[in-house]
Amino acid sequence: MRRGADICIPSRFIPGGSDGGLDFYRKFVSGTARYIGKIFLRCIRRISDPTSGLFMFRRSILNDAYLRPIGWKILIEVLAMCDYSKVTEVPYTFCSRNAGESKLSKKVTLEYLRQIFNLIPRAKRNRANVVKWSPARLELELRELNSRL
Repeated sequence: MRRGADICIPSRFIPGGSDGGLDFYRKFVSGTARYIGKIFLRCIRRISDPTSGLFMFRRSILNDAYLRPIGWKILIEVLAMCDYSKVTEVPYTFCSRNAGESKLSKKVTLEYLRQIFNLIPRAKRNRANVVKWSPARLELELRELNSRL
């Protein structure tokens, strides 16, 4: 965010990232969800991990945005409905849960599909610059940040 991103998304699907903590079924469902979203919503096609539950954004991108999120995939709503110019994706390694359980269910799946189809007519045609950081770039930025602390 300090390098000018409007939205920062830790991604499992860029070099240095991993979805290794997911079992085959969850990987299949997650991949299918991403694919469906990218087919119907142009604004998320260049984002490698639009179904990520971990993200940051500048509060200012919410100005004049009419958000009506359904379920847990709030990032897709933000990407579709907000005005922003730069998205930065950083490598992220997904790990198995230490406690609790997945929210994935038939209800969550249906909510996601309903959200995608509700966004089709409302989504903005955002042409943001998407920057994917390498593991080396992330390490360099973290070292620089730690040296300032």
